[in-house]
Amino acid sequence: SAERFARVALTALRTSPQLQRCDPASFLGALMTAAQLGLEPNTPLGHAYLIPFKRECTFILGYKGMIDLARR
Repeated sequence: SAERFARVALTALRTSPQLQRCDPASFLGALMTAAQLGLEPNTPLGHAYLIPFKRECTFILGYKGMIDLARR
């Protein structure tokens, strides 16, 4: 649901101070990519990760996320 996804995004921001320094547009873009794929980023499931590179937030698909997408 949208509420759960918003909580996951806020938790990612709280737990990683480097994500707070990222460009907001790149952060939202990475979140939208995760939402389109139906994956929750930065959770213990390991499906996807939001990784800060300098001031850009990058979406990285984990191998467990690849397996989940293949099963679907």
